[in-house]
Amino acid sequence: SSAAAQPVNNKFSSRTAIHGTSVTVAGSLAGATAESGEPLLEGISSGQTAWWSWTAPTNGIVALTVSSASFNPLVTVYVGGSLPALALVAGNNYLICYSDGACGCHWRMRDQIMFHVAAGEQYQFQVDSPIITDASYGLQQEPAPGGGTINFFGVIMTTNILPGGAVSLQLQLTAAPANDDFAHRRRLTGSRTQVKANNAGATSEPGEPDKMGNPGGSSIWYSWTAPASGRVTLSTNRIPPYLPPSIYEEIYGSESFSLTTIAPSCGDAVDQNPPAAYFPVLAAYTGTNVSALTPADCLPVGLASYPYAIEFDVLKGRAYQIAVDGNMGTTGDITLYLALTTPAANDLFARRIHLHSIYVVAKGYNAGAAPQVGAPGIGNGSTGKIVWWSWTAPVSGPVTIGLTNSDFAFPAAVFTGSALNRLSLVAAGAGGVSFN
Repeated sequence: SSAAAQPVNNKFSSRTAIHGTSVTVAGSLAGATAESGEPLLEGISSGQTAWWSWTAPTNGIVALTVSSASFNPLVTVYVGGSLPALALVAGNNYLICYSDGACGCHWRMRDQIMFHVAAGEQYQFQVDSPIITDASYGLQQEPAPGGGTINFFGVIMTTNILPGGAVSLQLQLTAAPANDDFAHRRRLTGSRTQVKANNAGATSEPGEPDKMGNPGGSSIWYSWTAPASGRVTLSTNRIPPYLPPSIYEEIYGSESFSLTTIAPSCGDAVDQNPPAAYFPVLAAYTGTNVSALTPADCLPVGLASYPYAIEFDVLKGRAYQIAVDGNMGTTGDITLYLALTTPAANDLFARRIHLHSIYVVAKGYNAGAAPQVGAPGIGNGSTGKIVWWSWTAPVSGPVTIGLTNSDFAFPAAVFTGSALNRLSLVAAGAGGVSFN
């Protein structure tokens, strides 16, 4: 029989153009070969390659699925107009490793990949029939020193390169939302507001900062001007709970087994680079240039009911830029809640609340409190977000102030004196304080 003719898009220069934002095209790798200078992934690419190209009409995220009835295609995405100038964007290859280390690690192919695209950029799709290497335990023999043979179970590596055949490419573009770019951020107003947010198709911009240590990659932007000074909480709901990654425990020790006709197993195959799980990432900044933003000193709320919430202090009249992103660039729907808490009345020393009696229970909060000029420090851990009470002793004796029902072990201090700049420290502690 004669060899299959090469596909028309066998070479990079004759790649097939794809048009549209939601499209399925058919092709074949039958008779495909590699050409000089073509990028191949060592140990994965068999060299049965064909090429397609597609130009993004807008910024967004592409879901690309390549399938075949006869093999599991390897697809690699590049940018660049010539083979020497190609730069890798994404690929569907990933590494699995067997829990029995003797069986090694091997490459597999995902059904779908997702990657960010920029308007006007041309993307090159290289499809190949991959080299599939696997391992299993099998019965083996080797000569015995005194003659005869030794039978034993050992790891047998198998390599399979399937001939390329018919393939199908499915491309789906999700365009970037209107507030994808910092320059087009959406305005929020009010001290308590909520907005439906979806970062599907969103991208990151050159110079865009990380979001509290997470690089993100699918950010949308909002702008909000504080109507009053205080503490702002950004939170979400109606999102699936984030499941932390599984912990794999490996116990090494001696093992012995009698030879049987049943080969041992290589164990479970563990994905070494699983797709990132989606959870929202929130951050706030000041500034008007995306590459020169100043973090608003956000802190995680740290409460189980608000797993993704952050807090930061704001000043009246100042504009704050809010980013909604996804873990490692993942996307999803959220409801973004913004709540401004203004300082308590006793934020200032002059407005301290007077307590009476020998047993008192007082409730308060220091969210939104701001450091006051001339206020003394009250021990290690103090940030200057001080609220004030005043109490006159009705009798002499020992006194204990406890903060056991508070959210945190706040620093606490007791002073004498009636002017902020002339106070004398009596006692200080964390989570409570005792004095006479």
